[in-house]
Amino acid sequence: MSSNTSLTVTPREAASIVHVIAAFVALAVLTLAVVFVAAAGQASAQSAGVSGPVRTVSTSQPVRIAVIGDSLAFEVFKGLHRVLDKQSAVELLKYSKVSTGLIRRDVYDWNKRIDEIVREDKFDVAVVVLGGNDRQSVWVGSTRLQRGTDPWFAEYAKRTEAFMKSLQISGKRVYWVGLPVVRSSVMTRDYSKLNEIFQKLAKAHGFEYVDTWGTFANKAGKYTAFGRDQDGARRRMRSDDGIHFSRRGQRKLGEVVYRQLSEDIEPLPSINLGDKQTDATDS
Repeated sequence: MSSNTSLTVTPREAASIVHVIAAFVALAVLTLAVVFVAAAGQASAQSAGVSGPVRTVSTSQPVRIAVIGDSLAFEVFKGLHRVLDKQSAVELLKYSKVSTGLIRRDVYDWNKRIDEIVREDKFDVAVVVLGGNDRQSVWVGSTRLQRGTDPWFAEYAKRTEAFMKSLQISGKRVYWVGLPVVRSSVMTRDYSKLNEIFQKLAKAHGFEYVDTWGTFANKAGKYTAFGRDQDGARRRMRSDDGIHFSRRGQRKLGEVVYRQLSEDIEPLPSINLGDKQTDATDS
């Protein structure tokens, strides 16, 4: 015995079914949208160079800080060494080379070297200082770009960006230290313009920019060879060339950098850094 059963759906029931299906479709689309936005945000953060957390500091596994750049980077390295004073929770790695920069690739190719440093992967944090030796005209193809001209600064920005992109790939925290005020007014003018490039590009790549200008300038924003040490005493901070630093000046430079590092990386050793003043001296 067999029977045929037919299902009859009223218009109202059909409308309800359609509404239920539409609700499921809308929910699925919304879910996909949320996933897409989250993925896009993560990719954007990665492309912007947003760093992940630094390894927890411990005596058995110290935070490795690579100091990279020219002779001013070496000054930072010595300054950090004086500040830390054999602290076992931090290991300083020196990747500095005097009389180098981003202009004279024939003398030293920093873009090639930074690729090597990133591949070696021996650091957790990078501190970079470059630009002090780069006030030189440069050939680009058959065109000579005169130092200090708009085309020269545009080329310099391109070279800086290429360097930063290579370092960004490491995914590590990066601190780009700005050039200090110096005795020569012409050099000071050029250094100020280079710092504008460094600060803008550092932000674009997710790096921290460390300003040193005010620490070694007087209240008028001009160069001074003297400043206050960690005990508040007035001391000579700069070397005879008006560019580099005395032993106390190196420590002061190290304090500026370490203060910013210690604000971001926990728990770095607590160090007496003196007052956080905005100018070097009363004069």
